[in-house]
Amino acid sequence: SVVQRQYQYQSGTSHLQPEHTYRELQQNIQEEEKQIDISPRMNEKDMIVIGKTIKVHGITGKIEISFTDDVFLRTDTSWLFLKLDGIPVPFFIEDAVKKGNGRALLKLEDVDDIKKASSLIGADILFPINNIPERDTLPDNWHFLQGFTLSDIHYGHIGTVTGVNDNSANIILFVQREDNSEVLIPLHTELVVAFNDKKRELTMELPEGLLSINE
Repeated sequence: SVVQRQYQYQSGTSHLQPEHTYRELQQNIQEEEKQIDISPRMNEKDMIVIGKTIKVHGITGKIEISFTDDVFLRTDTSWLFLKLDGIPVPFFIEDAVKKGNGRALLKLEDVDDIKKASSLIGADILFPINNIPERDTLPDNWHFLQGFTLSDIHYGHIGTVTGVNDNSANIILFVQREDNSEVLIPLHTELVVAFNDKKRELTMELPEGLLSINE
């Protein structure tokens, strides 16, 4: 049988309230949807922000989102978390359709009208970092690198990726160094040595002299 959904919208509130504990939710899911792993002790430090709800789409509760990681599209996951009132709340996904570069439409279970969808707008979208699989191929959207630690095989640690500009054919990474200075790093696939989704690490082999140009 289909898993009984554990969250029901409460009229007059700004979010979905749990009817059962996380432990009960985990037990039900483990029985009927083995691929899902929601820990009863899971909290925000175990998750990363993969996007944000932007606006309501239509009258049936669909929500347009921006995203930096398309884990909900490239895997068979059927859930994600929204940060509501400072708390990560799990939602089951009825449908997810990519709309464009870094945008998608989500239909969440039990969110079926404009009022309910509107109450979720502006929320960060979270996903457990341990449930993000490694990528088999290079992505066509590099915004997921925001928050990654950047290192070079020769120079070592460089900084943290704070932004990605892909408005032209030349993709640029904005990287904040430990002294709070910013360096601009061109992103070419041939310069990428490795990236690790779970550890949030990107390793590159940068052209000689590139970092000194930014100084």
